[in-house]
Amino acid sequence: MRANDQKIQIAIDQINLGVLSVDGSTGLVMKLKRITGNQKLINIEPKIATRKMKNGYLAVSVWRENKQYTLYAHRLIWIYHTAPIPDGYDINHINGKKQDNRLENLELMTRGENLTHALRTGLRKAPIARTPIGIANRVIDLKSSGLSYSKIARRLGISQTTAFRAVHGNLPEQIQEVKVG
Repeated sequence: MRANDQKIQIAIDQINLGVLSVDGSTGLVMKLKRITGNQKLINIEPKIATRKMKNGYLAVSVWRENKQYTLYAHRLIWIYHTAPIPDGYDINHINGKKQDNRLENLELMTRGENLTHALRTGLRKAPIARTPIGIANRVIDLKSSGLSYSKIARRLGISQTTAFRAVHGNLPEQIQEVKVG
């Protein structure tokens, strides 16, 4: 069993035990019970079981045998209410809002389709190969003036990784030549 499959199975087991509740109409994952060390179930005041990750998605943590497993809430909601996610496929948020996990806002698509959607809607920035040479030179100028990569990225509308690569020469050859000059 793959690691992600194991996480999903643990979460589904906890849903079946009544520890978690997954509502596809609201996109909420709630914690209703806790499991004690000797595997007894104790009712608790219902609370939201998700937390926001650095990348903006909501995640759920489940425990089994003193080990924590974290999985994305949108994937759990999709799998629980529809079907497993095939290899090479992602769950896309139709409206682009990473925390809107209502089933009606989720769709199954290939990774390529998901990337195209993210680029088209501005959720993901184009890679440096599509970044104009002038921007690469501007990154270098801003870095030499003392700005951080995060400030440069925000100012120019590129990722921090792209800004870092522009300064450290990890760019396509045609842009590296401009940088050296």
